[in-house]
Amino acid sequence: MSIIIHTISYERIKELAVFIARLNQEKQHHVGFCGDQEDEIAGTLSEEFSDLELDTSFVVAYEHERIIGALGFDVDLERGVAEVWGPFIDEGARWNDLAHELWRAGINQLGDKVTTLHSFYNEENKQALQFMDGISSSTYLHAHLVLVCTRSAFAYAPAHTLQEITPDYVNAFIALHDASFPNTYYSGQEIMSRLQDDHRIFIAVDHQQSLLGYVYVEADCDAQEGNIEFIAVSPHAQGQGLGTSLIQEALRFLLLDRKIDEISLCVEEENGKAISLYQKAGFQQMHRLLFYKITR
Repeated sequence: MSIIIHTISYERIKELAVFIARLNQEKQHHVGFCGDQEDEIAGTLSEEFSDLELDTSFVVAYEHERIIGALGFDVDLERGVAEVWGPFIDEGARWNDLAHELWRAGINQLGDKVTTLHSFYNEENKQALQFMDGISSSTYLHAHLVLVCTRSAFAYAPAHTLQEITPDYVNAFIALHDASFPNTYYSGQEIMSRLQDDHRIFIAVDHQQSLLGYVYVEADCDAQEGNIEFIAVSPHAQGQGLGTSLIQEALRFLLLDRKIDEISLCVEEENGKAISLYQKAGFQQMHRLLFYKITR
């Protein structure tokens, strides 16, 4: 039985995507954030994956020209960090031996371009967890929960009356956002400049027309993706269920208005307050992922 470890060419991306999607749909093989739909994975590998070329970022195990194992590194050169994709290894293959062969080949290709590796494995992917525990420089940090809300399961029942932002509330929104997220990737003013049909802010106000909270959402209907980017409630208005209502409004827009099939998000398991908030709004747990950090 001859197994060859080699790089992957762009011409074989479709084959690699099919292989990863098939395994990642099963919890015992699931690696977090790689996706489980072949078209989505193929698009990521073709257009968005890694700052390095694919033949440097991925190694593949072939048996009689058929892919039986794969390992990739989604590299951010500026930060010197990579997210680990895999090892993905077929049933019946020599899992542990092949995982180590792929790892040695992949790490060798990376050279000194990356100093830190991050990996996320489903708690039921026992072979990958044992593999990580066997790497001397690997440290388990904490668990993340992947929460999902689907259009078919979503029930819209907000406890508060909400509205889309109007010019009267722009200054109050910017003040609340910048106070809640002082060092984030979009300031309040930048969010205002991004508003369009698929980027919306929904707000809650009191009877005196004072801003109580907001949620900012972005939809990409062509890609069937939607994100709840920011949500904040004024300190004096917390504990009234406003957060749940704001998330419900975001889900109404993304799932019912923009017809996105499914919204998912990831929350650290220790953040029980946020998990409870999302679950009350309609999210359910899909995966529990264990986060490892490898320092080189």
